[in-house]
Amino acid sequence: MKYPEHLLEQIRQQSDIVELVGEFVALRQRGNSFIGLCPFHSEKTPSFNVSRDKGIFKCFGCGKGGNVFTFLTEHQKLTFPEAVKELAARAGVHLPDAADSEEDRQRASRFEMAFKALREAANFYYASLWTDDGAAAQEYLRRRGFTEESIRDFGLGMAPDSWDALSQELRRLGFAQEQLVDAGLVIPRESSGYYDRFRGRLMFPILNAMGRVIGFGARTMSADAKQAKYINSPQSLVYDKSKALYGIHHARDAMRRDETVLMVEGYADVISLHQAGFKNVVASSGTALTRDQVQAIKRYCPKLYLIYDADSAGANAAMKGMDLALAEGMDVYVVRLPEGQDPDSYILQEGPKAFTAVLKKAMSFVDFKGDVFRAQGSFETAEGQAEAVRSLVSSIARIPDHLKRDVFIRNVAAKFGIQEKLLYEEMSQIQRRQQLQLRRSDGLRRSLPPTGEPGSNQAAPSVGSSPGIAPAKVAEPPPETTAVPPSAMAPAEEKLLRVALGEPRLLAYIAEQLSVRSATFINEHSERLFTQILTAAEQHADPAQKLLSPEALDEQDRELVSKLCIEETSHSPNWQKFNAEISNDPVKIVNDSISSLLLTARQREHDSLQAQLKTASPAEQGQILLRLRDLKNELLELEGSFSAS
Repeated sequence: MKYPEHLLEQIRQQSDIVELVGEFVALRQRGNSFIGLCPFHSEKTPSFNVSRDKGIFKCFGCGKGGNVFTFLTEHQKLTFPEAVKELAARAGVHLPDAADSEEDRQRASRFEMAFKALREAANFYYASLWTDDGAAAQEYLRRRGFTEESIRDFGLGMAPDSWDALSQELRRLGFAQEQLVDAGLVIPRESSGYYDRFRGRLMFPILNAMGRVIGFGARTMSADAKQAKYINSPQSLVYDKSKALYGIHHARDAMRRDETVLMVEGYADVISLHQAGFKNVVASSGTALTRDQVQAIKRYCPKLYLIYDADSAGANAAMKGMDLALAEGMDVYVVRLPEGQDPDSYILQEGPKAFTAVLKKAMSFVDFKGDVFRAQGSFETAEGQAEAVRSLVSSIARIPDHLKRDVFIRNVAAKFGIQEKLLYEEMSQIQRRQQLQLRRSDGLRRSLPPTGEPGSNQAAPSVGSSPGIAPAKVAEPPPETTAVPPSAMAPAEEKLLRVALGEPRLLAYIAEQLSVRSATFINEHSERLFTQILTAAEQHADPAQKLLSPEALDEQDRELVSKLCIEETSHSPNWQKFNAEISNDPVKIVNDSISSLLLTARQREHDSLQAQLKTASPAEQGQILLRLRDLKNELLELEGSFSAS
């Protein structure tokens, strides 16, 4: 059966490709990737690369490439549905199947309709911001220093001060009232009918990691003190506030690159820092940091910087969050801002350089907790000091890495003048209590029947017990081969497709520039692949992951996509002639690539006309010479645009 795209995306997100491939291939880390001997062909020198960040594998010997689904279908000879079921079981994701009831199938369809309704709601709110209804919100955003680019990037909007403005628009688009309830956009009246949940509020769309709208945060524009300053979407089919992270879609690439995330409290904090150049920033959507949120962060980076307000509530929130992160094996630091400041106000008043300096002074969790207890007067009595140290040891006990635990225990012993032996004894007692609590909670969880809800966390079977994977099975590898690309592709086309796959947010810009400048791909295969990337993005899927799945493309095209996603492109002499310094700016790459395509097309036309000139009639020669003159001017202009850039 065909599985809903949101479930496939959830499985991909929750599947660690390094962990999966590592069960069959001995991998070792090299930079940001992992390498090993290819399981698909015989080789003595490792050419098999796995990227955890991108969720992709690629062999530069035989050309095989793909994602987690592709690896299982290719290596274990599973069908695509079998691979989906296997990975879903490992990730604890419930899948509908033919045996499910009609109610289960309808529920899966309801998920997709909720996503679509939320997307259209975000479009409606964004459009409303630029009408008379949004005047107050526009002024507020200007006062806060938000640029139009930031407003557009984060999709900020305005909910009109109307009981049913959104409902009417979405009903006009064909949505049923029940679908708006599923999306958390309307509230039933006590008598009959429904009314819009958000009215007269500045809207902050909350996106999941793949860029799909799952809910909203909303700030009142009214001076009425009785109104809550902020309200959020309710728990719904697609929105779970304990799992959502505001800004995760915008931050994930920077988190991977910097191996660090900045955790703040508010929506404005995220936007202000992002606008100031700190792209690796997220917020916990108005809730205390949860284990699910920490696990989501850990998929992208190992270091967490907690930046909370410098008051007692902020300190308590930081201490709760750090223990969760430590238990997940993350490195945790705390950034303390001056009294009365939050990240939004601080970056506005002091600027990016001052904020960078504050980040460099981030404290370890030991130093932070010590300062908090000192400020509370805990060290003024022997009893208070003992409880403070016990709290520190309790945090250290959560760390899974025993070497890190040892370093921190020695740190606390030296800092507070306590024998290491006593601290180790205390830590052993705490760990025994923690393990007992874990066994009790695990026993309770196992005693409960499965919910059968899509996305529910069910225990994943061990690899050995799985019907889909048989670790002991070793297939004889095929003879070593050399990958052959589907067709020759110009470097400019490779560049464009690489940006299209790695920066989906620029897809609309690429398509617009190709149209405005009347440029086309030289290679028909490249043009077809770009169209497929656009289609995947329109379906709100990650284009690279969508195209790398076995059911999307044939093997040669998957090899090409994986090559574009991982391998650095080569540059032709013509490209290098006008690009002495290769840019990393994706917008510049797009513009230069389109200029290069135009240059190549015009040069080919010029050469063709020169050849025709030799056999043309006098009348035809006149027309050809006029066109050659125009082409010469175009070529000079294009070469000049390269030089200027």
